[in-house]
Amino acid sequence: MNPETFFQTIRQKIKPSWATLLISVFLFGLLAHAYAFFNYIPNWDSVISYYSDQNTIHLGRCFLTLACGISSYYDLSWVNGLLSLAYIAVTAILISELLQIRKKSMLILLGALLVTFPAVTSTFGYLYTADGYMLAMLCTTLAIYLTFRHRFGFLPGALLLMFGLGCYQAYITFAAMLVIVYSLDKLLHQDTPLSSLAWKWLRALVCAVIGYALYAVVSRLLLSAQHTTLADYQGVSAINGGGLGGGFAPLTAAKQCLIDFVYFFTGPLHRMNFYSFLNLCLLALLVCGALARIVRKKLWRSPARLCCILLLAMLIPFVCYAIYFLTPDVSYHMLMQGSMYFVYALLLVLYDRAVFDAADKLRRAAESVPSDSSRVMPASAATNKNRMHHGIVWQWLCVIVCSLIVYNFILVANICYRTQETSVSRSMNEIARLADIILSNPALQECGSIAVIGTRDENDAISLNLPPDMTGFSDGYIMTHALHYSLLLDRYHNLSFTPADNEALEALAENAIVRSMPCYPEEGSVQAISGTLVIKLSDES
Repeated sequence: MNPETFFQTIRQKIKPSWATLLISVFLFGLLAHAYAFFNYIPNWDSVISYYSDQNTIHLGRCFLTLACGISSYYDLSWVNGLLSLAYIAVTAILISELLQIRKKSMLILLGALLVTFPAVTSTFGYLYTADGYMLAMLCTTLAIYLTFRHRFGFLPGALLLMFGLGCYQAYITFAAMLVIVYSLDKLLHQDTPLSSLAWKWLRALVCAVIGYALYAVVSRLLLSAQHTTLADYQGVSAINGGGLGGGFAPLTAAKQCLIDFVYFFTGPLHRMNFYSFLNLCLLALLVCGALARIVRKKLWRSPARLCCILLLAMLIPFVCYAIYFLTPDVSYHMLMQGSMYFVYALLLVLYDRAVFDAADKLRRAAESVPSDSSRVMPASAATNKNRMHHGIVWQWLCVIVCSLIVYNFILVANICYRTQETSVSRSMNEIARLADIILSNPALQECGSIAVIGTRDENDAISLNLPPDMTGFSDGYIMTHALHYSLLLDRYHNLSFTPADNEALEALAENAIVRSMPCYPEEGSVQAISGTLVIKLSDES
């Protein structure tokens, strides 16, 4: 097969729904994230990862260096962004195929919600590694797709799950939520036997167990080969097969899951905004749609089926924040909450099924209309007509609310990028001012190391709480310690200093001269002490 024939064959196999999702993801992705793709707006982590091999095996991400190597180890905003959109588009296609979304409007919203979702925006705050994380999301989705679509798909699925976990562990909950939404769809809308679903759940469980076991083994082997140990950050040692974290308490974990689940939709109750209002509307529509489906299909006549539906629905908060059950040390940043996307996707599934059910009812009603149009409409027909009117109102509300949510997500993304750019500008101006001070003082230029004493209050925050609480963005400075100053002074002003170690910092903090120094930017806040360039930001060390 020559190249032209090959590409022609591929083009013929592409479904119209795939093209719709591809266009949706790239269109809405650029509306939301072009600001970040076309500019370099680093945060405190990006400064260090200007060029990085992403070998973060100490964080359990043993395959991230491979995933990020596709785009090179440079922080290339445009390249990383395009690759990320491509991975997201394929993920959306897999989700649509597995959930069998058929309506074009829902396909558009499915892709738009995924690419503009706050967790994706938060990941793009760390754009230098975003393509690796999005590839992890794609791999975990493909693992579930293969597991459910093919009898022995759990075997390649386990390998994909292993790779996804080795890029970013939090996406295991993304895969689990896909299983829940798939199961709810089968239970609510199709007459899939429970035994058939049980076999699929078993295959998914086997896939997860094998994938996690392989991940734990490979991770430990690579840690041993590199003579590295797991960090305590975010309870990584517990997640990577090190056992339950200290102080494990299931009830406390369950409570925290519920708190975080509600907080995601509302934010602080005293600061509820348009984002919170739209989320509450979405939840109301979701509950109404699910209840209407239960009533319409008279599912109370199938107690086992109804119990499964209720159980799966109640599991959603605990699945989305499942890592709390592994370790109490985890703090769920926004970029770890991608699984919450499926709460929104579930409404799209309900809409898609409701529209097709309504179309089938209209067709059947038209076929049953008698030739004598003078006959009085039966009471049951009138009742069905009223139900259809209510259904149409619900459908319009779904489309309007979901469209407004996409618009709000786009606004949130652009606000985050604009705020971060202001933060970067402030930081670069301060670095330039500091470089002028150094260049005007020969004693400072002769220093071999640099030490920063104290911190700024605004540098304690690593997120913007709009709401939502967007991790990766801040209106403070992007320099938080000496390494940042060292890198920025070297990168932009060709001034080389080695960051002082902890022992030297402790000695300087106790130094009488340092204690008497004023705080930056006052005169005398930058001094050369024993060959070290000392910058005093505050009196608190």
